[in-house]
Amino acid sequence: MKHDDLICCATQLPDEPSERIEWIHLLPGGVFSGRDGRGPYRVTDATALIKASLARAQGKLVIDENHATDLAAPQGRPAPAIGWIDQLEARSDGVWGHASWNARGKALLDERAYRGVSPVIQTDKAGHVLTIARASLTNMPNLPLSHLHHSQAQEPRMDLDEIRSLLSLDGDANEDAVRSALTSAHAAQQSLKKLATLAGVADDAEENVVLHALRARVSGQETATQQIATLKSQIAALETANKKAAAQQFVERMGREKVIPKEMIEEFISVHMQRPELAEKLVGALPDVPRDVTGLHAARPAVTGESNALFTKMDAALGLQTEKGGQSHGA
Repeated sequence: MKHDDLICCATQLPDEPSERIEWIHLLPGGVFSGRDGRGPYRVTDATALIKASLARAQGKLVIDENHATDLAAPQGRPAPAIGWIDQLEARSDGVWGHASWNARGKALLDERAYRGVSPVIQTDKAGHVLTIARASLTNMPNLPLSHLHHSQAQEPRMDLDEIRSLLSLDGDANEDAVRSALTSAHAAQQSLKKLATLAGVADDAEENVVLHALRARVSGQETATQQIATLKSQIAALETANKKAAAQQFVERMGREKVIPKEMIEEFISVHMQRPELAEKLVGALPDVPRDVTGLHAARPAVTGESNALFTKMDAALGLQTEKGGQSHGA
């Protein structure tokens, strides 16, 4: 079942001559309620609402005083029009109407007799607004509407078709699609500002400037990372070379004092590079070089039971295996 609601708005009339007050805010967009608790009301398709409203009013919606058409006329009292709404437009903040005021209407506006405009709307039980029937000048604020706008010539604005075009939307995209696209565009703009800050450029810089700065910064970081990796590799190689040189010097020095089998030289160097203290302990346990023989590869003294046991322990510490029935050490 359809019914008409009287909806009083909170629009404040500007302190300007009546001829400059042409566009009036009739309904908010989306879901809204009156300050008196009525609602919620929903404008789901503003384009369809405008078409139905103009068709119902035969192209002109009456503007009266204090809803005289709905309250005074049924009682036989006068309810003259003080103007006519001959155009309706869907904007980002709701539905607006172009008002053509007659002499009485202009006089009331010039006298500042009323503070706002209240629409009469037709809704279904679910609160969907089906049509705007008419509007009245009123001093009873209810809906949160915007101030009355001036004429288009004095206050240029962007129409919905132009917004659709700028957002690359289809020509029949409804207001919800436009609003969603605007929200996405705003989010993208905020993200671009954050990226601009990271790139070290102004937050209002153009997209290509931000991308160029980001590429330069990423390229610089990659170069720095590669340089650090190269330096780490060079340092590691230098440390290894220093350890090996120290180990070689150790084995060479100890070869003048201890009998070091030739096949064990590289083993002792490797052990010294990893655990110098272990290498020193193992080499220190080797037999001393005879007093009349010097040199790194001096022949080993005759193997006795005691020395054979010592070599066996050293081989076990180094993970070497002795051949069955003999020793792994050569002369």
